[in-house]
Amino acid sequence: MADGQATAIVTGAGGGIGRATALRLARDGYLPVACDRDGPALESLSQAARAEGLAIEVLEGEVADEAHVAEAVAAATRDGRRLRALVNNAAVDARGSVTELSRAEFERTLEVNLVAPFLFARSAVPHMASAGGGAIVNVSSAQAFVARPRIAAYAATKGALNALTRAMAVDHGPQGIRVNAVCPGAVRTPLVEAAWARRKPGADPDAMARQLGSRYPVGRIGTP
Repeated sequence: MADGQATAIVTGAGGGIGRATALRLARDGYLPVACDRDGPALESLSQAARAEGLAIEVLEGEVADEAHVAEAVAAATRDGRRLRALVNNAAVDARGSVTELSRAEFERTLEVNLVAPFLFARSAVPHMASAGGGAIVNVSSAQAFVARPRIAAYAATKGALNALTRAMAVDHGPQGIRVNAVCPGAVRTPLVEAAWARRKPGADPDAMARQLGSRYPVGRIGTP
């Protein structure tokens, strides 16, 4: 890539919303740095990009690992590249009420859903500011506002992520950096399908999607 290439970091890019986002950014002219802990999923993303004649750099690692964060930002700023976008999409969904969750499950959810966006933003913002600005999108959830049963850790982290988003928008808007959160309802992603499988082992995913979609005015759930 030539000097000055605009880059974007996307976490949780191995599937679902993250995968779709990385491909869309590549189609729009960015060089995405796609981060995920699932190596085979990243390879699948890379193959899909090549099939369209697109370039995506993939980076396997844990999003809450500071060394992984540093490696991703280094890749996005190498050789004069300009880091212009960060999409904090990676998430985990430990199911249970506060009496059912272990401390380890709660802390793991906190690390991935809240600490990782903080770490990536902390490292990315100075580069964005020096590049003339950019955009950070935190993928939150409708569960930040209304909670289903047994989703205490996930709902807590998404509510906190919305608060972090507001604070970052105030702090870094003067540097030309827009910070927003998107709060999807049900979207048919691997994370959601895994939750279906835990709740109703052996259930048909298509039937589950139709059942959940019937609760929405449009009669369907979202797709990435």
